[in-house]
This record gives sequence, C-alpha cells and structure tokens, in this order.
Amino acid sequence: MNLSRIRRDEAALARLAWGAIALYLGGLAIASALRYQGDFAIYYRAGQRVWLGASLYPANEGDRFLYAPVFALLFAPLSLLPRPAAQVLWFVPNALALLALIRGAGRMLFGAQRRLPAALVVLPTLFCARFIDNNVEHGQLDLLVLALAVWAIVKARENRFAAAGALLAPALLSKPLALSGALYLLATRRWRAILFTGLFVAVLLVLPAVFLGPRRAAAETVGYVRAVHSMTSRYRRTITNQAAGAVVFRALSRPGEDSARAARVASVVGAGYALIAFLGLWAWLAKSEFSAVDNLRRRLALGALFSLAPSLSAIAWKHYYVALIVPYMALLSALWVDRPAEQRAPRSARLLFVSSIALNLASGNALNRFALFYGAHLLSSLAALAALGVTGCAIASREGQHGTECRGSAAS
Repeated sequence: MNLSRIRRDEAALARLAWGAIALYLGGLAIASALRYQGDFAIYYRAGQRVWLGASLYPANEGDRFLYAPVFALLFAPLSLLPRPAAQVLWFVPNALALLALIRGAGRMLFGAQRRLPAALVVLPTLFCARFIDNNVEHGQLDLLVLALAVWAIVKARENRFAAAGALLAPALLSKPLALSGALYLLATRRWRAILFTGLFVAVLLVLPAVFLGPRRAAAETVGYVRAVHSMTSRYRRTITNQAAGAVVFRALSRPGEDSARAARVASVVGAGYALIAFLGLWAWLAKSEFSAVDNLRRRLALGALFSLAPSLSAIAWKHYYVALIVPYMALLSALWVDRPAEQRAPRSARLLFVSSIALNLASGNALNRFALFYGAHLLSSLAALAALGVTGCAIASREGQHGTECRGSAAS
C-alpha cells in the first residue's frame, strides 16, 4: 500500500470538499441578494438610529433590536448603503464565519495537526444546511457567534487566554449560544480566560460612550437590558422557538384560553431543563478534561456541549441549531471515519444519530409546522446528545473489559 499516494488522495478529496462548500456559499450569496431579510432589517434600522440620534430600543416596538449598543455602532456604516447592497455585504462575514466554524470545530475536536477529511467537512454541513439556510434567509448572525465561541475554546485550550476572552466577549453580548464557551471555561477552570472575557465585555459596554457620549450610552445600555428582559416569555407560542419551556407551553396551552398555568409549568420545566443541562455538561466537561487521557472522550464531551448549547435559554430559535455541526462532526468521527475496523460501532448510537438528522428534515407546510410545534429540533439535539452518551459508554465498557483482560493476564 502506497502511503504517500493515500495521503495525496485524501488531500485532493479535502480540496474538493472545501470547493463544494465554496460553491454552496456562492449560492447562498445569490439568495441573500435576492430576498428580504427580516432580521437584518432590524439591525439595519438600528444602524440608522445611531446616525439619527434616536433610541435603539423603543419600548413600543414589536421586533426589537436585542444586542448591546456597540453592535448598533457596527451596523451604522452598513446603514449608509441601500438595504439590498448592505445585505450582500453582511453575507461576507457570515460566509467566512461558516468556514471558520468548520475549521474551528475540527481544531477544537482533533487538534491543530490534523487536516479535516472530506467527510468531516461536507457531511456535518450538509446535515445542518437547513439551519445555515435559515440564518441566511433572515440575515442572522448565529454563524458568527458560534465561530467566535468555538475559537475561544480553541484559544483557551492553547493557553492563549487574552485571545479567548477577546473572542468570547462579543459573542456573549450577542446570543445565548455563546454560553457554550463560557460554560467550557468555567468547567475546565480557565480562570485567566474568564477574567479576560469579563474585561473585554466591560470594554464593549463602555465603548459606545466614545461615539454616543456618556449620557446616551448609559441610557442605551439600560434600554438594552430592558429589551432583553422583555423577550423572556414573549415568544413561547412562536413555533420556531425550540426551547424546552416554549415546547411545553405550546403542548399544554390552547389558542384563546387562559394559559397562566401552562406558563407556570413551562417556566419550571425550562428552568429545570437548563439547570440539569448546565450541571450535567459541567460534570462531563470537567471529567473529560481532567480525568481522561483519551482524546475521544474530550471530543464527545465537546459535542455534548454544542448539542445542548442552542436550548440553554428561554428562547432557542430554529436557526440556533446550526450548532449541531459540532456534535455531528464528533459522531461521524467516532462512529465511522476514525473508528478502528475491528471495533463495532454501537447500533443504538447510529440509530440515534440518524434519528437526529431525520428530525431536522420534516418538509411540507403541515408536517413542518407539526414538527416545529412539538420541538423537533430540540428533540434532534437530545438525540445527538444520547448518541454521544451511548458512544462514550461503549468506549468505557470496552476499556473496562480490556483492563480486566490485562489484569487477568498479569495475574496468570
């Protein structure tokens, strides 16, 4: 067997895979130019308000700007362009963010030395294309937030704590998706990275005072906090909200009736779910980081972190589930790509993995609405989590049997 030829073939396949991603992004760029992006329109309007001196967070507005004032400053230059042109320009950092997310996930899971094989580039992207498309349809920024969170973890693992903090701070001020990075730093005791994150968060909160003046910047920051707080229970009936509490609320309430009881139950379930997920991930990450030598266990723990990241808050929009790129990459590696030929992958893990993908593919208006109403994407993330857990248990079982055999041989 010619090892150098195999490596050349693998490198050629990897180049083809990245070429396919580039073509995919080209198609998305055209789509972003042709459609009206509702969420980007909110960012665009916030940028205009910076120039007009108007409030960024008017209390009577339905679709509100829910990001820190510093992000309105970032959108201000875009608001000087016609909206269609601004949309195309806004697509560029999102496209780069998808590339950075794929590369960052590979580096986070497998280290800096490994070149991602074609399967681990293309397949996780294909399985999450629905969420990537949804991000572009709305002009959202989840890809940017996830890329920042993933690379913050990478930099923290490489002991580049200032860089980790600088990456995680803007992500935390953007979306609850970034809680994945914060939870990782806490569970693995990267205290210096946490300190730098707090420092950069403070800088980003104070920075608008340079451009808006201290008084207006302080008022806008208060408006930002109030706007975020006001959104906690507003979107429970919206079917694209795939948070645990929202799914429970929709299942228990009926249109037109008093849903106070359903709201109370949903709040308890949502808070309980978040607490259990937070503590479980903390324990899993800490154990894999400090107790395990095997890199596969760390990969599974990081996959679990990003399985649950979309649903760790009271609002978990459908497009948040693009975070499944990370657990899908970890599962593909463990169950197929990097699995030793002599080891059988757990059938239940494969079935759970396939189920996770299938839950995200419901098409047709009626079926899609039914799936969203009952939290198909939340269930998909839990199926991916279960697949990671089953895979980890199978590895632990094999290692236990191997250890028993070794001890028996030593005794004889």
